[in-house]
Amino acid sequence: MLAVLLAIGLVASLSVNVLQSNLNNQLMASLSEYNKPLVLSSYSMTDEAITLFLWNQGADQASLINICDVNGWPTSALNLSAPRVPPNCTAAVTIFGPIECRNATYDIRIPYHSGSDDYILKVILPRGEVVYEPAIPLAQAIAAGREFLDSWNYTTGQVLSTALTVLQSNNYFHNMFGIENNAQPGFQHCWAIKFEKACCPGHLYEVFVNSETGEVVGGIQCR
Repeated sequence: MLAVLLAIGLVASLSVNVLQSNLNNQLMASLSEYNKPLVLSSYSMTDEAITLFLWNQGADQASLINICDVNGWPTSALNLSAPRVPPNCTAAVTIFGPIECRNATYDIRIPYHSGSDDYILKVILPRGEVVYEPAIPLAQAIAAGREFLDSWNYTTGQVLSTALTVLQSNNYFHNMFGIENNAQPGFQHCWAIKFEKACCPGHLYEVFVNSETGEVVGGIQCR
């Protein structure tokens, strides 16, 4: 069934509380280049609001536009200047409802500007009243994904992008390597990490690392 969002009375408000990040120098060095500056680090959700905690992993300030899209319906924040997220900082972005949805997930799109480029942050969240903090931090997930690929001579280069999202596990790399995938089938919270191929700049590997177990549960590559 197509997702239905009852948009009558829905008002979105973006509120930003900027916090200085305590990321270590090693992690920042490994994330020196990317194609998507803003990533989801955690979130909370009630029937009245969804709060996204966004980390700016880019080198430039990210300026969010005061309008977002939830399951295909535009929602706007009124009478607010565009929230800004400095580099190496986290912002809390809240979408106020009531937010009603008859689909299994919320598909959220937030446009923003960073440097000389325009982007759209895409976040897919399961329905339900939850507060989610990943058990596996980003640095550990990057290390797990890199070790998984490098151990099979799929040598990884720089990290291109990272995102905390909900993805469906697959057996793409496991079938290729002839190994068993112990992941439960279906959708799960994952770190989606894109690495440039060391042997072929401009092409990439993407691995899905379960953000609760640290296991690689899927992925894909651009040949």
